[in-house]
Amino acid sequence: MAFGAAHNVNAEVTDLGQLQGGDHEYMIPLGGRIYIPLPFSRIQVSAGGGTAYLHYSETAPSGGYYAPTCYSCTTRGGWGGYGLGNVSYFLDSNHNFRVGTTLQYIAGSTNGQAVANFPATRTTDHWLNLAFDFGFSF
Repeated sequence: MAFGAAHNVNAEVTDLGQLQGGDHEYMIPLGGRIYIPLPFSRIQVSAGGGTAYLHYSETAPSGGYYAPTCYSCTTRGGWGGYGLGNVSYFLDSNHNFRVGTTLQYIAGSTNGQAVANFPATRTTDHWLNLAFDFGFSF
């Protein structure tokens, strides 16, 4: 999830005064991962992939003593795919503690209403994520 990704800095003028809007981005992966056996006992390698649902929304809700109402709400959604690879090193012989890194690539297309600077046409998004991991197994 990412919040503030579209950099929505425009305040909405309402009957209640100016309200600062927000933007939200959800990526929900649906897939699997396989672990590749290696002859080295302390190194673990895995690879995975699948489909991902993408959803963007932009809101300018009211708050306080008033009922929540969305004065200017727009959303976009779509589907894409992702792939990832992981390498981990076990710090002990019992395989309880490990450190590693994961590289993930996501590509997806969205369409719908205009959100922030995204036009109301079909767009394609790409992300490349690198994460460093610390794990504990029991």
